Amino acid sequence: SHSPLVGSTPNYGSLTSSINAPGGVETQRLREELNLNKSKLVQWEEGIAQARKACDAWKKEAEDSTRRAKIIAQERDEISLLKCEDNNFLRFVLLQMAFPQANSGQCRACQSKSNPLRSLPCGHFTVCEPCLSRGAHDCPLCHQQKI
Repeated sequence: SHSPLVGSTPNYGSLTSSINAPGGVETQRLREELNLNKSKLVQWEEGIAQARKACDAWKKEAEDSTRRAKIIAQERDEISLLKCEDNNFLRFVLLQMAFPQANSGQCRACQSKSNPLRSLPCGHFTVCEPCLSRGAHDCPLCHQQKI
């Protein structure tokens, strides 16, 4: 009485040959798994390509926005400068209209045109040197007293 397990060698050859056979069940399962993973890989690559396109589009949009912001800032600075220049020009024109003889080269105190005008502490050039040294009172334009 001999045990069927003792001394007998299992026959793995038939099992191995069925797994490795071209039409084997395990081979078929592995091929299906490989095809499924190839399909997933293609989907991931497509997703990565779409993400790259979106990233490139966002970068371009950010660059465009930065460029537009610089242009707007430059235009704002130019407008501010023009407003300032316009305000200074407007003041000048209004002064010319209010006091036409202010820049005529004529002293507002003695009416002489032969002497160069000197600046008063207020900044106006309305009085000649002799009148300034004689103690001409206040500025004929703004009436600020000389110091």
